[in-house]
Amino acid sequence: MTAPQPAEPRARRVTVYLPADVAAVVEAQGPRQQSAFVADAIRMHQRRAATRAMLREAGYLVTTEGVERMRQKLAALDARRAAEQQ
Repeated sequence: MTAPQPAEPRARRVTVYLPADVAAVVEAQGPRQQSAFVADAIRMHQRRAATRAMLREAGYLVTTEGVERMRQKLAALDARRAAEQQ
């Protein structure tokens, strides 16, 4: 019989160097929220990358320009809906 393996730690301390503007955003979260903020940002980045990979595998090419065009279309749609509700 083998001894049970120790559980992996739920969290690990790492040191990173960030550009000053990015560090300011992280620091603005407050000392108790910085790790959660960074973890959430990394998870969102991973989800975006996975979504882009899935779309690429389905034959769609996602470009920065295409994303911006779609944002503009959605903003126009939102503005039109807001005007209709008034």
